[in-house]
Amino acid sequence: MNAFRAVIGLDTGLDKNAPMSNPTPPGLDVRQFSCLTLSPDYSPVNRGLIERVRQLDTEEAEQENGGIEGGYIETCLTRLTRLTLSKSEPNSPARPAHQKGPRAMTAARYTPRTVADLTAHPDIFGPTYWGGFDMDGNADVITGEIIENRDRLVADYHVQKLAGIRVDVPSTTGTELDHPEVYALRGGALLLICSNYGDTPPPAALGMFKTFPVYSASCTTYAQTFATTRHLKAAIRAAGGRA
Repeated sequence: MNAFRAVIGLDTGLDKNAPMSNPTPPGLDVRQFSCLTLSPDYSPVNRGLIERVRQLDTEEAEQENGGIEGGYIETCLTRLTRLTLSKSEPNSPARPAHQKGPRAMTAARYTPRTVADLTAHPDIFGPTYWGGFDMDGNADVITGEIIENRDRLVADYHVQKLAGIRVDVPSTTGTELDHPEVYALRGGALLLICSNYGDTPPPAALGMFKTFPVYSASCTTYAQTFATTRHLKAAIRAAGGRA
């Protein structure tokens, strides 16, 4: 006798030696199967199902009143499926929005929230001071042209990433290095840019030239490339600063 016949015989009261030609006759209550038995000594599955079956018992009246179509076995299995999904699926529609799991935030993660998100390269510009601004209250100076120029900066200079080099040059009479940004370029060179308000130029020792504005409509942007980090730092020191 196999294990299935033995368990069926114990749970349903059938003779242990009864023939098994039709072990699951039509209309047999689903709770008489060994997988859903209320007897913990013979249940071969997680006992957590026991509580679910009790819940099914309390809802049996719905099926009898025509609330759910189909036979009782189908009804029980349908309800079991609902119970299982509502507990195991973090973003099940049955769960309130405030209880949903991390995947519920996936869509919001890609919603543009800063000016960097409006560019084609938020991974490059997101870490910059400029990239952290939002458009509320800044739309008059961070225009569509500025956003496009950020993408143009990447294309024209072959920018790969923010270099992570901090540059600090004190302002002197008639010169300024405001909002400096240093980028690593394809091939190993570096790009230094700054955006000064008005027409104040950067220190002459840096050899920077005017380029298209990438900070705001009220700033003038200057740029210069350097072959290596050593060349950049030497120029910064010559301008009275440090990097």
